[in-house]
Amino acid sequence: MTTASGAAAPDAFALNVYHTLPSLRPYARRLWPNATDREDGMSECLLRALEHQSRFDGRNLPGWLTRIMRNIRCNQYRRETRPGSANARVVYVDSYAAFDGINESPWATGIARYNKQN
Repeated sequence: MTTASGAAAPDAFALNVYHTLPSLRPYARRLWPNATDREDGMSECLLRALEHQSRFDGRNLPGWLTRIMRNIRCNQYRRETRPGSANARVVYVDSYAAFDGINESPWATGIARYNKQN
């Protein structure tokens, strides 16, 4: 479908998604405190919603978009914390044991337990 000017007319679903995204900004702000990351996340959400439009059942568009944003952030977090990834968080061991003469500090024990679980 084209408009009088010859440009392609946006479909109703794309317009609904586009108009719903601003109301989801407060939720996006909680997921991504950084403004640049937030805009990237919102753009990714828009892309995924349009790509997977056929999966939307027609009910609760804001809820569906919120779930997409949450999944995007969860995937990013998994990538960031994956051992061996370039963005992996570094865990520093407290040097408490070296100063106190104790073989193992409580911090090192907690970190070792955490690493064993994950």
